[in-house]
Amino acid sequence: AELLALCERGDLMAALLGDGSPRSQSTRLGNALAGARDRVFGVNRIESAGRDGHSKAALYRLRPMGTAAAAAAETAADATTDAVPDFLPSLSDFEESP
Repeated sequence: AELLALCERGDLMAALLGDGSPRSQSTRLGNALAGARDRVFGVNRIESAGRDGHSKAALYRLRPMGTAAAAAAETAADATTDAVPDFLPSLSDFEESP
């Protein structure tokens, strides 16, 4: 819910979220996160954070990695044909302006 609100405020990922209801947009965002789980973006990795105790919805977190681990992950990613989907934003899209 927090990430969806951030996307709406910053007009981020409009093509991914579509014009549907908030529930539809939340589902689409969740599916995109599930597809990006365990991928490294810059020095951060999208990880599963379990399930919400009440709603049972999947939870995700962005975990900072050490620079050596991030560099190794980027090298490994460059060596594979598994490209990052075009619909995922860059980390700079989530940075707050001063």
